[in-house]
Amino acid sequence: ATFDILTCQTYQTLEDNDPNLLIISHKEADHLQNILAKYHCPELLDQPIRTNMGSQKDDLQILVRQVNGQGLVNLLEWLKAKQLTIEWALNLRKGASCQAKTKHMEDELFACPFGALSVSAKAIQNW
Repeated sequence: ATFDILTCQTYQTLEDNDPNLLIISHKEADHLQNILAKYHCPELLDQPIRTNMGSQKDDLQILVRQVNGQGLVNLLEWLKAKQLTIEWALNLRKGASCQAKTKHMEDELFACPFGALSVSAKAIQNW
């Protein structure tokens, strides 16, 4: 999980060392591969590295009957609505730290039309 990797200690280390760091959306993996291949592996140009293996599968919908027996609820929608409660009840985020910094970083990443974010010590301080 992201909160296991992007901890306060990670952010502090990035701030202290100020490396050249680029974070990209997973949706931009093909674009990044093409940029790298252009200079380092030209034989890989225009070869996608990700494939949507599930694109030919039928959509599966799981419905759960409500406790009172009145109606059905889509399981994925229910899980999304109860995600924070489940994480709290099962203590899934006991090691999480600096989640606000990660949320600010994600907001900046998703606001970028290119799906890429250059990370600097100054940027981390502003998160």
